[in-house]
Amino acid sequence: MAQKQRRSLFVVATLFIALLLILGPTSNTLSFYFAAFVKLFGWTHAQVSLIATCFSLAMGLSAPLAGWLLDRLDASLVMGSGAAFVIAGLLMASRAHSLGTVLWAYVLIGAGVGCSTMIPASVVATNWFSQRRGLALASTLAGAAAASVTMPLVISHLLLVHGTRTTLAISAVPIIVLVMPLVLLIVRTRPAESSEARQADGKSGQAVSGLEFSPALRTTPFWLLVLVQLGYGAGFGGFHYHFVPVLLNAGYSQSMAAILMSITSAVAVASFFLVGMAADRFGGRATLAWSMGMLGAGVALFGGIGYRPAAVPILIAALAMVGLFVGSAPIAGPILLVETLGLRRFGSLLGLLNFCSLIGFAIGPVIVGRMFDRTAAYSTAMQVCGALCVAGGLAAFAAFPAPGHDAVPRPASTAVDLKPGEARSLL
Repeated sequence: MAQKQRRSLFVVATLFIALLLILGPTSNTLSFYFAAFVKLFGWTHAQVSLIATCFSLAMGLSAPLAGWLLDRLDASLVMGSGAAFVIAGLLMASRAHSLGTVLWAYVLIGAGVGCSTMIPASVVATNWFSQRRGLALASTLAGAAAASVTMPLVISHLLLVHGTRTTLAISAVPIIVLVMPLVLLIVRTRPAESSEARQADGKSGQAVSGLEFSPALRTTPFWLLVLVQLGYGAGFGGFHYHFVPVLLNAGYSQSMAAILMSITSAVAVASFFLVGMAADRFGGRATLAWSMGMLGAGVALFGGIGYRPAAVPILIAALAMVGLFVGSAPIAGPILLVETLGLRRFGSLLGLLNFCSLIGFAIGPVIVGRMFDRTAAYSTAMQVCGALCVAGGLAAFAAFPAPGHDAVPRPASTAVDLKPGEARSLL
């Protein structure tokens, strides 16, 4: 038992390192390279923005594929292949001399990030811990929050000292030296005894309880979880991508906006553990419902930071609420998925739900931008974003376990071949 616990901790630590070193120089610092590419190649800002588009589309489309593969292949192979794509993309971008080459490089990076970070990390952590699952997910996904706090400082320093090409190449080294060996040696989708049980049944996933993929898609809980992810993506996404413009519009400087973003990201690390421990104690349904509600209240409150008589208290309260509850859907969402639909096709379902969340992240900023163009203010737009988060919380509150979510399907009966001498008479 002690050996299994130690192995579980090694798995979580490896996943944390993978998220830190893969998301850090890619997703969390992508905007740092915009100015660098403009300076290096003389491209327009519109051309450089295509990098983010290619990266986001590749990452979003790879999420369902990663989930499907995780139900059929071991996580070490999926994550290792994704990490290899990221390495190839970073090295390709470091040697590029044209926009097309850079765009294809970030298609590789986006696909690799989608297959090697959030989805496989959530699936592995959920499978390795039947108890304290929320804390395990929090410890794992905290690597993503830690990347957003530390890696921007590292990448910005490398860009200033070594330039764009060298920084891209250097970013691939930790993935080659640390992530790839650790993932291939330590990460497995499930503990060894679970794998042996599946092999004994002769069919992958046979001993795992839950609904198959197609029946799960026809249940009410699944579509309620889709609403949760869309609400979280659109609501928090609208806040996240307009965080700096809202502060600038309220009269804050760009340097102060950067400091406030770093502080909020640091608080978000605590959010993952807060939501995870709450999910272990109160369950995914209750935790996701009230944490989404609190997140929505914080986002709506953020729209009032331009109200001068109470601007500072409103800003502190809004950032504290957003920071403390930003881990609602990433942590409590997978746990509610297990509670309502089971673990049998967890990877495929989580990948599809993650894709829905990314659709929300694509829609939310557009809604906020159009509302600002019409009203010349962010207050109403932030209130709408907050309402979307609250709506997601209400959808979570309505999600109850589907029939068969905890059932283990029986293996299909097979015909028994009898030798002629063994055949029995019916008389």
